[in-house]
Amino acid sequence: MTLHRDPQAAPADRWLDSCQEVITTPAGSTIAPAAEGGYRVCDAGHRCLQAPTLWQAQQWVQWAEAHHQPLRSQRAANPSC
Repeated sequence: MTLHRDPQAAPADRWLDSCQEVITTPAGSTIAPAAEGGYRVCDAGHRCLQAPTLWQAQQWVQWAEAHHQPLRSQRAANPSC
């Protein structure tokens, strides 16, 4: 995964301002902080979900990329949960 930061931000702000960070995987998925809280997770096909935590966002991306499937929540992947 690659972390992109706003080059205009002051050095200390680069580490403190999570609103300017985007994680991009080699497969093209992205994880970015959402303005309303949580994380916006998108796959390379521009299908997006809202994850409540960074850990959950990473799990969804990892599952989708490992299984070569579109991004979907764990509940959507396994409705019996």
